[in-house]
Amino acid sequence: MAGSAVKKRYPKTKAGDELTPEVIEALADEAERGYDLSQAKRVFLSKQAWAGDLETMGRVGFRIANDELSRLYRQARAEDRTVSDLVHRATMLYLESKGA
Repeated sequence: MAGSAVKKRYPKTKAGDELTPEVIEALADEAERGYDLSQAKRVFLSKQAWAGDLETMGRVGFRIANDELSRLYRQARAEDRTVSDLVHRATMLYLESKGA
């Protein structure tokens, strides 16, 4: 179409915000000032999350006693892994042991 303006598309954050040149510049300025990493939250990503498209993966929810959950969190931290990764691996071992 002659004469029509095409809107430039920018990459988006996970939250859906567009990363325009102005936003990128503001983020760069903030980075140059420095971050207070004592306030940062550690985010664990399993190899499965990196390897595949998350939209093709299902979700499982289950209940677990608080003391067992605490043990699971401690073990995940000790192994520098996610709880999701530990539960996934345990499930796969169980299924393999049953020939499923």
